[in-house]
Amino acid sequence: MLRGHGIEVHQISSPTFGSAEEGGQEIIALQRTGRITAAMFPSDWRLLAFLPHAQAAGLRVPEDLSLTGCDGILPGIDLLGFTTVRIPVEQAAQRAVEVMKALLDDRARTPTEHELLPGTLVPGRSLGPVPGAG
Repeated sequence: MLRGHGIEVHQISSPTFGSAEEGGQEIIALQRTGRITAAMFPSDWRLLAFLPHAQAAGLRVPEDLSLTGCDGILPGIDLLGFTTVRIPVEQAAQRAVEVMKALLDDRARTPTEHELLPGTLVPGRSLGPVPGAG
């Protein structure tokens, strides 16, 4: 979606999804070379885990680097001031139950489907203005 609007996207691999360090140094290096002004994390926990690395590197959020999480379910997120995309967890869980029931009822007649559930932007203090805009 971002690429469709002419935005250069740098996808960073995080295969283990367990290390707070994973991808952090690459994000910092991209910011240092001026290649990025923002980073979006696959979960709010990942954003939280990145913050000590940003602080150790002397990066100010959002002045030097805007940060956005994804899921909107981190306890205390409103107190932390994270910008996040709130995914409809309840709706996703309901659909998962429906699909599992259909699979149990008749696996051969249940097709594989990809469903998109719209998220909602939850503004916070970790997202700054677009550089050069306005």
